[in-house]
Amino acid sequence: MKKIDEITRQKMMSVISDKSSSKHSNGGGALQNRLSAKPDEAMGSHSAEGDGPRKSASEENAPNIVRHGYGVQYWNDGAHYEGQWNFNKAEGLGTFWHAEGDVYNGEFKNDMANGFGEYTHINGSKYKGEFRDDVQEGHGEEEWIDGAKYVGAYLNGMKHGYGVYKWANSSFYKGNWENNKISGYGDYTWNDGRTY
Repeated sequence: MKKIDEITRQKMMSVISDKSSSKHSNGGGALQNRLSAKPDEAMGSHSAEGDGPRKSASEENAPNIVRHGYGVQYWNDGAHYEGQWNFNKAEGLGTFWHAEGDVYNGEFKNDMANGFGEYTHINGSKYKGEFRDDVQEGHGEEEWIDGAKYVGAYLNGMKHGYGVYKWANSSFYKGNWENNKISGYGDYTWNDGRTY
């Protein structure tokens, strides 16, 4: 492997710039923020002052709902979760449909994507691999609708460590990444067979 010089790295990175962030469009913690809402807040009406959900007289006398075991929860904006709950927290296998159309299917712990899962964006791009606290961490594969693909290590939602990135034109880079950028040593191969 060769150390990638700064000019070559910048040229390669300019092609990746559209895909520079592996974090989901909602940012880390989006699933956790949504799932940790109390059951009566999920579909409840909120007052104009934003002081929380209003309860009718019958709701105030209703028993507290504890989500435990298998269940489905819907939100007013169309988002919903279906899967396992553990004392009001999504835990185990489940699927979360975001209101804008993105879908996460996989393991949950403490209301967050934790473990193995697949996140599919509404545009068809997807990530399949390991998650920790709602972001990619560990080994994963990310594919974009133009045919580009990355397989390798992630840290805190970014390409970090060893990975292979293949562009839509079949050029590819094998080597080190740091914070979503090509960094350090690696091999770049153009689609005509030239290498660096």
